[in-house]
Amino acid sequence: MVEDYRKEDFERLKSEVETLVGRKIASPKDFAFLMRQIHGYTQETISVSTLKRMWGYVNSNTKHSKFNLDLLSRMVGYAGWDAFVQGRIL
Repeated sequence: MVEDYRKEDFERLKSEVETLVGRKIASPKDFAFLMRQIHGYTQETISVSTLKRMWGYVNSNTKHSKFNLDLLSRMVGYAGWDAFVQGRIL
């Protein structure tokens, strides 16, 4: 789990993901769509329930895992979460 990330960075990542896939992620159908899009871009999987927690659709007090932050960062063209935060695009 990533304990100390800035909320602004995470919100920017979600925004870049939504821009890439061309849709605001807000409904259960959107999360299923996003799961398929992530697999298409990265060849990796993430569950709909994890995406719902990350987007705040489902309340959760858990921190986001480094794996999931890296996965979304790679999807939008960065080497990983750290590169995304530092603005180092591939």
